[in-house]
This record gives sequence, structure tokens and C-alpha cells, in this order.
Amino acid sequence: RGDLYHEVQQRFYSALREEGALPLTDLEAALQRLDATLGEVAERYKEKYAPAIPVVWESDLARLRADLRAWLRYVNEREKEWTPRYFEYKDEDVKLPSGHRLNVRIDLIEQHANGSWRVTDHKTGRRPDDRELMDKLNSGELLQPSLYAVAASQSLGIPVRDARLFYSTLRGLFK
Repeated sequence: RGDLYHEVQQRFYSALREEGALPLTDLEAALQRLDATLGEVAERYKEKYAPAIPVVWESDLARLRADLRAWLRYVNEREKEWTPRYFEYKDEDVKLPSGHRLNVRIDLIEQHANGSWRVTDHKTGRRPDDRELMDKLNSGELLQPSLYAVAASQSLGIPVRDARLFYSTLRGLFK
């Protein structure tokens, strides 16, 4: 599910960029593009991921479509000042200031209207409760967005000032 979700987002944003439609100004046209992108990507994933019972696959796609449409409405309403610039950005050899090297795939790198930058790591599950968040913090899992911010700054030469985990589904409550 996560792979399909991420690929739809990446292809959707790439198509909007090619069409000169970023930043987003026409939500209805974007929703149509999103639906078309989901259809194209789902067709490619169907053979690999579809269960033996077609109604289960169709139900999963309907939930995914609802999540993606709700995500797009959310960012359109609440994050208009952010413009997506890089989607599924990959760099296999980022040298950090510490000398360590990272292999990164960053879901989204955006630029704010004021010129600042942020990285977003999209999560497709539910948002963890406070206890689970503490466990993730203690295990180091929550460091990923911060490391991505440093990596994007180094790799792209941009001043990334913000990094976040974004639970970008209805179950995740867009937090």
C-alpha cells in the first residue's frame, strides 16, 4: 500500500510540474489528474499486489483513492504557501557534515512562499499514540526527517529549515 501511495504522489506531482500546474491553483483539475494517476499506477501494481478476490483489491483501491483525495484537499486548504519542488528525491551518496554518508529517498521537498524549505516523510498508517511516539523517539526512528533535512541541504545546496513526518491519510488524521 505504501509503495503504491508514494508512486501515485510522485507521478501526480511530476505530471503537474510538466503541465505547469504547480503551485496548485485548480483543485478540481488536480483531483481528476490524481484519479487518473491512481488508475495508471494501480493497473501496473495489480498483477503483483491484487489478491485472488477482485473485490478486495477494488476495496483497497477505493480506500487509497479516498486517502489521496483527502490528502490533496488537506494540502490545498491548509498548505497553499508550500510548493512541491522535488518528489521521491534520491541520492545514494550524501556526505553529511559529520563525514557520515547516507543513501536517501525523500518523499517530498517543498519551498515556502517566503523562500524557506522543508522535507516531508509521508506515512500511510495511523498516527502513533503518545506511548508509541516515545518508543519511536527512543529507537531513533523519528530522526529520519531531520537526517533527510541535512541530506537535502548538502545534496541540493538548499537551506532546509523544517522536517516532518506527515501521516497523510484519513487514518493518520493528517498530522
